[in-house]
Amino acid sequence: MTEDLRPHIPLIRDPHTGIARRRLALAEASARAGFVTSLGRGLSDAVDFTRDPDDEFLIALHNRLATARWAAKRASWLGGRLYNRLVGEDPDYVELSGSHIAHVLQLLGRECPASLDPLQLYQVRVDVVKDAIDLLTVSVASEKSDE
Repeated sequence: MTEDLRPHIPLIRDPHTGIARRRLALAEASARAGFVTSLGRGLSDAVDFTRDPDDEFLIALHNRLATARWAAKRASWLGGRLYNRLVGEDPDYVELSGSHIAHVLQLLGRECPASLDPLQLYQVRVDVVKDAIDLLTVSVASEKSDE
């Protein structure tokens, strides 16, 4: 829907390259440091890689979009940009698993790239997630009214 508005920014970005791979390794190592932390990370992974019903998926997308909005607010000052860089948040992208990206692209009527791994995390442009939220909101509202 809004693809032609941002042709210079890729639709899907694989953050597992170069510096991002080292940052991911550091985050995984710190997640293994404590039992409670690793338990929480395991539950987070379980949520990331499962296919949710539309109403639950809508909530998950809203939460991810809120994270990107906070990153955008922080990006307006130097300390915020530094924080975003350290934690790996980007105001232009939302981090989703490959299975959730496939769901988003299916909702938008786009083809899913063949190289998309459902068990890996990728980053999707914020405007694409907003379009999916708009479609899901209409879909969920119509399902609720039918009941």
